Amino acid sequence: MSILNVNTIKPVGTGQTVTVSATDFKIGTTTLSSGGSGTFVGNVTGNITGNVTGNVTGNVTGNVTGNVAGNINSIGISTLTTIRGSDNTITVPTGHKLVGTDTGSLYAPGTLVQYSEYRVPSVNDVYVTISEDVIYNTPVTVSITPKFSNSRLIIHAECQTRIIPSEGISAMIKRDGSAINGSYQRNSLFFAYKGDEVNHHYQVHCNTSVVSNSTNSTTFLLSIQPYGGSGEFNYGWGNNYIQVWEVAQ
Repeated sequence: MSILNVNTIKPVGTGQTVTVSATDFKIGTTTLSSGGSGTFVGNVTGNITGNVTGNVTGNVTGNVTGNVAGNINSIGISTLTTIRGSDNTITVPTGHKLVGTDTGSLYAPGTLVQYSEYRVPSVNDVYVTISEDVIYNTPVTVSITPKFSNSRLIIHAECQTRIIPSEGISAMIKRDGSAINGSYQRNSLFFAYKGDEVNHHYQVHCNTSVVSNSTNSTTFLLSIQPYGGSGEFNYGWGNNYIQVWEVAQ
């Protein structure tokens, strides 16, 4: 065993290299091995300003400001500001997938954030009579809690109606009790007119969209209004349902 007790080791003359002929150079629990390209075993508590071309099998608790060209088998990140791939493309290989554990965790403008739907159970030949010009709030309603306050909410609603003495029927969509995006006449998004007293069934359908404006729960409801006489809401024919899509902007 050799013991060397010095404060400073300098190369001879004008050289810049100090050669240690031992295979391993140990400082406490840290080992610097000369095998081939060089291996460092131990903890680094300072900064590395050069390139690391070998493998890192321990944890990196500091910041990485350069590029990582190799593979990362497992990574835990508290804050990730920007991620980019070569040619501005990040490729997920076949058989692998990105998994978001929360609604809206995978976000890009134009993508679907979430979806909500309600369908009214069908009951054979059950009708609700509605007097002329009365706005009837159907059971076609659904609530959604937007993930983002600037999202676009797209609403589609349908219900089955029957009009015999009435001349027509209109429909609107309400958001939290107030009609949205309706026309000048009756705030309607749908209007059917027959002009006689013959039995008619109409599958009412309304489409519209609004900005979420908040991340609070909001409720959409389909309302119908007979024109020129009484009308009916029908549980047994057609479909009664409402759908809401949240689309990121």
